[in-house]
Amino acid sequence: MGDYMKCDKCGYLLIDGDNFCRNCGKTITVNPVIQHEFAPQQVQSTVNNNIKDDNRSANMLCMFSLLLYFLAPIVFVVLDIIIALVLGSNYIGISGFAALSRVAGFILMIVARVKYPNNMFAKVLMWIYIALIVAGLLFGLIIVLFIILALISL
Repeated sequence: MGDYMKCDKCGYLLIDGDNFCRNCGKTITVNPVIQHEFAPQQVQSTVNNNIKDDNRSANMLCMFSLLLYFLAPIVFVVLDIIIALVLGSNYIGISGFAALSRVAGFILMIVARVKYPNNMFAKVLMWIYIALIVAGLLFGLIIVLFIILALISL
């Protein structure tokens, strides 16, 4: 059995290959295949370019994240020391910004992971930050345990 379609004019059931409707006589024109605006190679090229642009954007977010997480705290501490030497003992300090820059770096990494979930740099950076946080917590716990042991031994 052939494929069936209906006549556009009267709705009569047609058999694939009919050149005219057997009911009303209307000439049957087969709709040409809808042409896409782009050829498949152009579509693939566009998709690849979008992926490259997304990776470039994600990598930039990750680089800024690294700068904020590692370099900015060093800059703030060095500036704090220089300004304290110049101003003397009345200086309050800006070292608190070092912690804020780390938080900002962590947030940028989260933005990169959420917005670009397939980016490898963002994935690796996330695991590095998690490892650093866990190591910091373990180090803090060890310090607290040493303090408790020192207080007990007094």
